[in-house]
Amino acid sequence: IDFIINDGQKTFSDKKGRGIQAASLFACLEWITRREAKSGKNLVWLIEEPESYLHPGLVDSCSQILDKIAEASTMLVTTHALGFIADHDKTLGTSRSLSGTVVHQFKNYSAATSQIREALGVRFSDYFSLTNYNIFVEGETDKLIIEKVLSLVFPTKTKNKLTNLRKAKVIDLSGVSKLKDFLKSTYSKMREEVCIVIIFDGDNAGKLAVQDLSEYFGNKKIQFNSNKQYFVLPGGLPIEGMFPSFWFDDLEREHKGWISRKFDIDQRVIDIKIQDDKKKNVANWLLSRAEKETHITNHYSWAAGFVKLFDLIEKSFEESELSR
Repeated sequence: IDFIINDGQKTFSDKKGRGIQAASLFACLEWITRREAKSGKNLVWLIEEPESYLHPGLVDSCSQILDKIAEASTMLVTTHALGFIADHDKTLGTSRSLSGTVVHQFKNYSAATSQIREALGVRFSDYFSLTNYNIFVEGETDKLIIEKVLSLVFPTKTKNKLTNLRKAKVIDLSGVSKLKDFLKSTYSKMREEVCIVIIFDGDNAGKLAVQDLSEYFGNKKIQFNSNKQYFVLPGGLPIEGMFPSFWFDDLEREHKGWISRKFDIDQRVIDIKIQDDKKKNVANWLLSRAEKETHITNHYSWAAGFVKLFDLIEKSFEESELSR
């Protein structure tokens, strides 16, 4: 028999990757099962770790094929792949005891997949490539500014050298709405495994997101407190507003139209609007100014707001580490 597979290109099966070969084998088993069922035979299939050679993109397809086999036969599958756990009622776990192997059922899907993750040493946070310390921010320029300012700021008169903060991974979620939705679906799990803080802009969008998340996590009895699990930037402003106000006077003179500001009666800035296509330009201008100021004066008085924020984040990391 010449076994030829067409996955966009017709070639002999032994020329395909192991994942495609495995998927094809399962398709053959389904065909055999239906043929045997028609002749009145009852088949029992014992399939050990079908994911062994599968590309992740094939797991869903193969899972569907195995479901079809199970409809026409009795099938027992052993697996360490989360993709094959679709229904906890049909899933059994095994453990070892002095008397031998113990088989047990799971109360829910989370319990079933949790045992697999623990057995493999895989954490939920690993799916998002998190480190032990993580900072979630709204957008790309927030990440750019925090990382650059942190590289310029080195406290010498305090015991706090921002040790943990300097190890942290800064992750942007392309907007406050996406950040909020991501946290709703993942934060409760991630916080049990790694240290996480979230930084929100002080504008209306940031405040509304904080209010929504505080209510959401409060109903689930999950800690989500200001200046501990999350931080709101001061003055109702985005992160750019943490740089000295008079810098923006120079920025506006040099680049008209990049930004627009609103002031209160005391001439304090209460709103900064940055053109979407100029956000990175503005961030780079401010960071270039910060770097020059630091090198010329050999200090960073311009970064007082950032230092305060960094100290609070470092304290949060320390407390989170102790509580886990």
